[in-house]
Parts: sequence; structure tokens; C-alpha cells
Amino acid sequence: MEEVVDWHSDHDIVHAVWTLVHMCCSDDASSIRAWVSDFISRVGIGDPHCVVFHLPRDSIYMHACRPINHGSGSATEFNFHLDAGISEELLIAVLKILKKYLMDDSVQIVDMTSQTLRGILSTEKGQRAVMSFDSYERSLLEVHSKGVNVELVETFLLDLERKFKANGISPEKSTVWETDGKTFETWICPLTYSLIGCCNDVVLRLCQDIVLLKSEVAELLLPSVVVNLAGSKNVDVDLQKLISSQVQKYIFTESNKLIKSIQVFLNALNELRLCHVMERSSSVPPKRESSK
Repeated sequence: MEEVVDWHSDHDIVHAVWTLVHMCCSDDASSIRAWVSDFISRVGIGDPHCVVFHLPRDSIYMHACRPINHGSGSATEFNFHLDAGISEELLIAVLKILKKYLMDDSVQIVDMTSQTLRGILSTEKGQRAVMSFDSYERSLLEVHSKGVNVELVETFLLDLERKFKANGISPEKSTVWETDGKTFETWICPLTYSLIGCCNDVVLRLCQDIVLLKSEVAELLLPSVVVNLAGSKNVDVDLQKLISSQVQKYIFTESNKLIKSIQVFLNALNELRLCHVMERSSSVPPKRESSK
């Protein structure tokens, strides 16, 4: 069995990688820049929070995408596309959070959580995810749904779309991206809400209302939202260009004092990088096939 090495926790390897990066700054390093860039695009930057500052404890991330093993043996076959939608692992995490919100002190939160659960559990993906819970936890969730109901989901989506248009919270508005004078909660909730309104993933869209009120869900889903939009093609606005320009103007700038906004977008872009590499890997035939 092949040993898996977590190079991100090996300080010597990390130091060597950053040494390569610094070498690229010299005038005579043009020959290795492309190689180093390709290498880092494949391995990533590790913990994106540590790019800003080192946290006092290890950070745990829920990946927006992961490789799928379709066969037996040690080889993993990649089959991934940027528009694949929210992963089952992430959906299970969302369901756990929503289960917690059913005990919230706010009647509005409880009601919105119930509606969100009803929508998610009316999808096939939601029904598969809920099977990962034990019988007691599953009973707490399943009371909000009677199984897969396509018509109910479509009704919910139409209602969410009407409210989204009426709210006027659009990613095209600079006020949604600006961080000045905002807390993390007042920044990320409307931003993620506005971006979900442009997504084509059903589960993400069903989470739109709760995202506007709960920053915990907004932060958790933002990487998946960015990945989904990166794979979108049939949209009226060039979202990829819009997001890139707004992030550069309002997030990755010295004037931005909301450090956590930088962290979450570094994380989202790192997830996008991972998904892009996985998508490229899935398009390359295995060695044994290409050698025939």
C-alpha cells in the first residue's frame, strides 16, 4: 500500500517550497517560474489562514470537492467537473448545522430552518445525505419532509428567486463587496446570498434564505458557491470576470481591514484551485489506457 505523505505538516518541505517562490523573484530565474507555478497549482498553499497569520490551533476545512473512487484497488479514478454541485460531505455538515438551528431562540430562524430542511430533504441528494445520520437524528430531520418531491422543490426555488429579485442584493453592486464599516457577519451574509442567486446548484439555492441570516452557513458554503459559479456558462453576466475584479478591488487590498474576509476568499480560491486540478486530472486518461 502506498504511503500518503502530508507535506503541509512537514516544515522542511514547506520551507523548500517557499524558497523556490523567493528564487523566482531573481532576474535569472525565468526558466523555473513556469515549473514552480505549475507545482504550486497542484499542491496548493496548505492552510490559507496561515497566509494571513498563524492561528493558535489547527484549522479544519470541509472541501468543496474531492476525488471519487469508482473501482476497487488503490488507484483513485477522478471524475469531477466544476459544475458538479455541493459535495455530499459538505451537505451532511450543513444538515448538522440546520438541526442545531431548530433549537434557536428566534422563531424566524426556526421557521426558516424548517423550510430549508423541507426543501433539501425533498431532493434525492438530501435523502442520500440524511441516511448518514443515526436513527434518532434522522427522525429529527425527516419530520420536515415526506421524501423526494420535485414539484415542491421547484415551487421553493421559484419563491426564492422572486424574493431574491425583490431584495435587490446583487453581486453587481459594489456595496455588497465593500468591507469598510462592516462586521464579518454583515459582510459575508449578503455577499454569499447574492452569489447563490446566480448559482445553478439546487441545494445551494435552497440554502439562500438561511445564508442571509446565519454567517456560519454563509462561510461554510462560500467555497462551493465560488466553485459552482466558476463552472457556470449560461448566465447573463460574466460572473467570473465580475468576481475577479471585485475581489481584487475590495478584498485583496491593503485598505481592507476585515482580515477574515481575506481568509475566507483565500480558502475559496484554494478550493477552486483544487477543483480545477481535479477536473484536469479527470480529463487525462490513466497511464495504462494511454499506453495502449
